Amino acid sequence: MKEIIAAIAIIEKEGKYLIAQRKPQDTLGFYWEFPGGKCEEGETLEECVVREIKEELGITIQVREKGEVLVAETDNRRILLHSFHCSHREGIPQALECHDFRWVKAEELSDYSFPPANQKLIQQLQGKSRPF
Repeated sequence: MKEIIAAIAIIEKEGKYLIAQRKPQDTLGFYWEFPGGKCEEGETLEECVVREIKEELGITIQVREKGEVLVAETDNRRILLHSFHCSHREGIPQALECHDFRWVKAEELSDYSFPPANQKLIQQLQGKSRPF
């Protein structure tokens, strides 16, 4: 089974979280997610999440702390999603490498279709399970 290392950002600003919608042609197209992506060779997880957010949404973030490691499995691959709590530093989000994006309150996250691996993060942000 192929293992993929990825980093995702939980970006909070003024009580809302930035979520992105996957492009229709992507795996799990049209699902919402905490933005991020695969780590490149020689890149730290923190460098990865900062780069991915710049590429996907055109903004700069500050990594505050490491969160949970989530595991997503498919028939032929295992994806380790390293989550990071981040702050929005500068820039206005744009849908550069995603279909859409939104700033939403924690209680609104349940209104969006997320991949199953994200449910633990959503529950934590909504205060329904232990924090990071």
